[in-house]
Amino acid sequence: MLKRPGFPTLGGWHKYWRALQHCDDWWKDNKSSRFSVLAPDWSWRGVITKCHELVQRDWSAFSRSDQNRLLGFIQDDEEDWALLGRMRPPSHQAVFGSDVTRDAIETAVKAILPAEDSDFPMVAITAYQEVRQHRDISQGVASRLLTLARPDRVVSLNGGSVGRLAMYTGLTSATLDQANNYKKLLQFIYRRPWFQTPITDLQSDLEKEIWSMRAALLDSFVYRPKWAPGAYGSKKHS
Repeated sequence: MLKRPGFPTLGGWHKYWRALQHCDDWWKDNKSSRFSVLAPDWSWRGVITKCHELVQRDWSAFSRSDQNRLLGFIQDDEEDWALLGRMRPPSHQAVFGSDVTRDAIETAVKAILPAEDSDFPMVAITAYQEVRQHRDISQGVASRLLTLARPDRVVSLNGGSVGRLAMYTGLTSATLDQANNYKKLLQFIYRRPWFQTPITDLQSDLEKEIWSMRAALLDSFVYRPKWAPGAYGSKKHS
């Protein structure tokens, strides 16, 4: 059985890319997992691609299935939609139960779509606070929605990832959801050499596609599935 790769804290793009390929192999090597990292479908890459398109649409026109997919609810055979954070049932009512609340959350999330790099992470943190101010909106809901909007610069903060994110960044897992600490998490990621590599330095189309979701894909390194050995916590991916 392959050893799970660690969070890519050091090194340039080549090291991040190799670590991501190793992470992909690790997920595919486990018989208890149905997922990949880099495959077009049933993967982090696939879910990010589908949900990035979904989040940019008009939320008021969503079917119930679209709403569930946006929030990572498992339905029928679509378990892959839950990657990057599987929300609990109350989250649906919290986001889509009121037109006023839904519109406010949609506006806050979409505000980060055109934001320039120089404005991050402040724009993201402002949106994070605006989304979380609504009743029953957890860190998982807020960070998932923002990650789907800007997978190049935002990372999901969910029950299955918070332990390792805290461990690798030196922050405290119990308070990582606080806006100031979440900002520190994003700033930590932005300082990594691999993150700072410009897309113009990359050669292949696949690497350029991955570059556009490089922050969101960190979830594949830190999410702890229930079957994984070496527990650092017992919370589900929620």
